[in-house]
Amino acid sequence: MPEIRFNLKSKILTPVIIMMILMVIIALVFSSVRFSGFAQSLFSDSVDLAARSMIKYLEDSELNTQATAVSLAANQEIRQAVVRRDTENILRLLDPVIKPNDVDFITVADRLGIVLARTHAPDELGDSILNQNSVFNALNGKKGTYYMSDLGICVSIQSSSPIYDRFGALIGSVSVGVWLDRAETVDFLKEHYNAEFTIFYQGTVAATTIYQYGQRVVDAALPDNIANIVTENGREYFDSRANILGEPFSIYYYPLLNAYGEVFAVITAGNSNVSLINEINAIIVGVAAIGGSMLIIAIFILYRIVAGITRPVKNLGVLVSEVSRGNLASHESDGAAAKDEVGDLTLDVHKLINVIESVLGDISQLTQEYTENGDFDYRIGIDKYSGTYREIAEGVNALLSVTVDDILLIINSLEQIIDGNFNLENKRLPGKKVIVNDAVENLRMNITSVNTEINKLIKAAIDGELKTRGVIESFKGDWSILIGRLNRLMEVWETYLDICPEALLILDKDLRIVYANKLYNKNFGAASVVDMIFENDRDAHPTLDTLLSSFSGEHNFQLTLTTDTHPKYYSIACTPMIVKNEIISVYVLATDITALTLEKEKALEANRAKSEFLSRVSHELRTPMNAIIGMSNIGAKEAGLGANHKITDSFSRIASAGSHLLSIINDVLDMSRMEAGKLDMHPAPVNIGETVADCVRLLNQSADEKMIALTSAVDDRLSVPLMVDAFRLRQVFINLLSNSIKFTNQNGAVSLDVLLLEDNPEQSRVMFEVKDNGIGMSPEFMRNIFIPFEQDSVFLERKYEGTGLGLSICHKIITQMGGSINVTSEIGKGSVFRIELLLDKINPAADDPGDAPLEEDYTYRSIKGVNILLVDDIEINRMIVSSIFEDEEVNICEAENGAEAVSIFNGSLEGYFGLIFMDIQMPVMDGYQATEAIRKLPRGDAGTVKIIAVTANALSSDADKAIKVGMDGHIAKPVDFNEVIAVTKKFCGV
Repeated sequence: MPEIRFNLKSKILTPVIIMMILMVIIALVFSSVRFSGFAQSLFSDSVDLAARSMIKYLEDSELNTQATAVSLAANQEIRQAVVRRDTENILRLLDPVIKPNDVDFITVADRLGIVLARTHAPDELGDSILNQNSVFNALNGKKGTYYMSDLGICVSIQSSSPIYDRFGALIGSVSVGVWLDRAETVDFLKEHYNAEFTIFYQGTVAATTIYQYGQRVVDAALPDNIANIVTENGREYFDSRANILGEPFSIYYYPLLNAYGEVFAVITAGNSNVSLINEINAIIVGVAAIGGSMLIIAIFILYRIVAGITRPVKNLGVLVSEVSRGNLASHESDGAAAKDEVGDLTLDVHKLINVIESVLGDISQLTQEYTENGDFDYRIGIDKYSGTYREIAEGVNALLSVTVDDILLIINSLEQIIDGNFNLENKRLPGKKVIVNDAVENLRMNITSVNTEINKLIKAAIDGELKTRGVIESFKGDWSILIGRLNRLMEVWETYLDICPEALLILDKDLRIVYANKLYNKNFGAASVVDMIFENDRDAHPTLDTLLSSFSGEHNFQLTLTTDTHPKYYSIACTPMIVKNEIISVYVLATDITALTLEKEKALEANRAKSEFLSRVSHELRTPMNAIIGMSNIGAKEAGLGANHKITDSFSRIASAGSHLLSIINDVLDMSRMEAGKLDMHPAPVNIGETVADCVRLLNQSADEKMIALTSAVDDRLSVPLMVDAFRLRQVFINLLSNSIKFTNQNGAVSLDVLLLEDNPEQSRVMFEVKDNGIGMSPEFMRNIFIPFEQDSVFLERKYEGTGLGLSICHKIITQMGGSINVTSEIGKGSVFRIELLLDKINPAADDPGDAPLEEDYTYRSIKGVNILLVDDIEINRMIVSSIFEDEEVNICEAENGAEAVSIFNGSLEGYFGLIFMDIQMPVMDGYQATEAIRKLPRGDAGTVKIIAVTANALSSDADKAIKVGMDGHIAKPVDFNEVIAVTKKFCGV
């Protein structure tokens, strides 16, 4: 059987055509399936993107309403308008706020939930919206955001915030909302997010962008199966096969929950699937048609190409066969060679034959010259050669052309390189010395490469890119050793930074991470601490300049990281690396301050515990002190009626001792507040001369008892009132004057003098000098004079009573006022305390004390017949307060706890009680709870009856809390009889 042979054309065409047909079929099937899935996925992604954008719109609307509600609640003009119930002014203030803040409507209500103003229904006023959860919470002091309905609105987002007056009392609420059931809202969503949107309220369409017959579809209902999933279970749901008006849709359903966690509305985002299906079918048909056409064209072109290749290949094979047998003259003219790779190969074969013939000719000529003439004047022409043949020809010519001048030129080139001059373009030898030139050029290039590599490593070290290394493989010998040593130096620097006890980060001038040591990577991973610091506010992410300015001065950044066990705290320091007046990198050091922070928190907790303890001690001490001082005053009063001077004196001494003990308690509490930084200052216009005179009058009796001359003098130029906390200034004066009187012997002298040191239009510098000629102080004691509980050795003998807190309190008060206090003293010669304060003057344009209303004088008023409800769980306290009114002919009704007081008040005739004195800490119901209960009673006088706290809770925070819960005043125990009478006359006197 004869052997079957296939020519080259058949071997190429047959398998290639079969493979092309199979590839086109597979590509058509694969691309159709993949594109169909890709198109479906892309369409689903577009719906999902629209849904995410819709949810982001809802979240942004929540934030806008929250921010607007809080801002309006803090607006002073709105507060005043609410107090005055000025609806017109409220609307005037609200209208300009709506559009800039991307909200749709605002409602303002009073403290009872009655609408004062509505922007969306300005004529609808006076109804109660207390049933709205956001308003109810706001009127209970809580901010909140809810999805809900309102007047004429099916679905909306509303945020409410409480409104307080300048005294901290709650006076109303402001609610800010965004409409969701409006065509404008869904049209806005469609325009911006390229999808169809619908709002369902109670299962029925409230607003939609879907049209039928030119009208919006408003009578459609939420499908039952969707209602079961979304409405009843409160879950999001995506349906890729929904049917809307007979058309397939892909829809995302999102439930809206009201304040009770119930789904009362649903918002959807989706698009029709019709366009997607048509587009997929069209593309599949088009791809099939294009693929078939391209296959036919490709087979035809392939046939022509193979035919054009095989013909010259056959001719080339014949030529190579002849040359291989040594027949160099067998090749013909190459002018008819094809203009392609096979043709180029044919031409190259012809050129190869010509070059071989030329080389053989030149060698024959060189041999002939040497044989005939004995010299080498003949030179091979190198222009006709290239590549290796040219190098051989140049090498042969170079060997024949070496001269002394050429050697000197080589030496000169090497000297240039040694001197650091690598630019040798004009120093090359004549072209015939190719090998020598290449050696010199290679030397220059090696030195240049080493220099470049060294500069690269130096720059990396300066920039902080410590992981950069030189490429050792590019060099040999000493060059390789030098680069290796520089690499080792970089490794040593990196090691030093890795063992650094602090986390180190190096940033480039664009704040990108260049290097981080091991401790940094361990603590923070691949994140930048700069990004962590500003992660909650991307708009505030710093540039290089703002970052460095943020870290400059005393500003110190701290970073807190939450771990599985407990948070870790870091102190962040930032230092720029400057080269030639340019910042090239920034070094950031993160120091672990967790232990220090935890210790600080422990110290703060201990301080809070101490304050709580002192507050409790104050209450427990003031309660019996109230009984001691109150009963002593009652006893003295009764004894005085019987003219028993001994008993009267005894009661007076008990009251005096109680007052002294009370002053000690006050000093301890003042020190506690000062150490906790809670000593508040309340500057007000004060006449310095009157304040000094009041203090002197108060202490005249103490001075007279010891026959001490107590005097005062005030600079005549101090006639203008100055801004200062009068109570604290009196506290300092009384403390210093009391000490001077205490430590001055009989017939001594104590003085308080005031001098104006410096005067300008806005401020006055004043010096206060308290001087005595008493026992004086030792130098050792004066060094610690302002330290709490410090006393001179004379105190150890208990000759003089005291706690050692008075001067420390004075020092802290004056320091907090921004002034200074110092003392000079000598034992046996007295002491001088000097205080300097820089006090502001009253701005005539802002505050004219002459125009301020004067405090009304209530002392002339009568309280005869007033009905007072006295609430206290301790009988002796009720007895003391009752005794105060024995001569005033008032009617006292007593209650032992808050619950009993509420019952008595509620059972009385409206307007019967004019005043309630309320204790705070009581069983069953405390004073705060009782006050709130009374204020909520459904009777006319529940909100107007005056309630005064009479309590051993004597801190300023206790007084503030009493006002917040609805009380009208605060009296601290032990009660001052005159203060109780004055308060009663103020509120009930006629």
